[in-house]
Amino acid sequence: MALFKKPIPFAINSMEEIFDMGQLLHNPEQRALFYTLYVTGARVSEALAITKRDIWEGEDGGREAYIFKVMTLKKKSMLPVRTLPIPKEGIEGKMAADIWAWRECKDDENAKLFHYSRTRAWNIFSHLVFDIRAITKEREYIELLDFKMHPHYLRHCRATHFAVYHGWSNPYQFMKWFGWDDPKRPMIYIQLNWKDLLKLFPKPEARSDSSMSNSAVPGIGSP
Repeated sequence: MALFKKPIPFAINSMEEIFDMGQLLHNPEQRALFYTLYVTGARVSEALAITKRDIWEGEDGGREAYIFKVMTLKKKSMLPVRTLPIPKEGIEGKMAADIWAWRECKDDENAKLFHYSRTRAWNIFSHLVFDIRAITKEREYIELLDFKMHPHYLRHCRATHFAVYHGWSNPYQFMKWFGWDDPKRPMIYIQLNWKDLLKLFPKPEARSDSSMSNSAVPGIGSP
């Protein structure tokens, strides 16, 4: 971790918690954007550039998947287009299914999935800080977040989860998915050791989903 001035924050959310956060968004477009930022790990400008034709159904390694095409909106990128498969099963599949449902609301194949500006997207997520803190508070081993929610946080969570859940250890895997040109960037995630992982994701305690049923996000829900 000596390559980076800022250490990785350990008080991040699990994949299950991120799914729960998205369910708090009652506006389907906002929920689809939230999940798109996570499952693709895209920069906010890249997520806002996705059109209906950029998402289709296919296969990945013999499994049914949703395929996302993401343009790398970075000057002189070595990987201008990323093709990202999201398996239909599991929590990621549930998130992608919500995105697909919003996609099906669009008539024009060339229509952008989201009508928000970059500033509007950042403003939407800044309202989520209180609900996210309420969710993390349910699990004692996760500290309260000491920063406001923002779209880039979901990209950071996705990269961390690839290291934790999927065991990614090759910088090229991260570079191909996140559109990084520098192999040093993924090292903050690859260099996580087992002590770090235990801090991030100890054995979870059982909790009732009913605790989320009456949650709401103030100021969220209108287009």
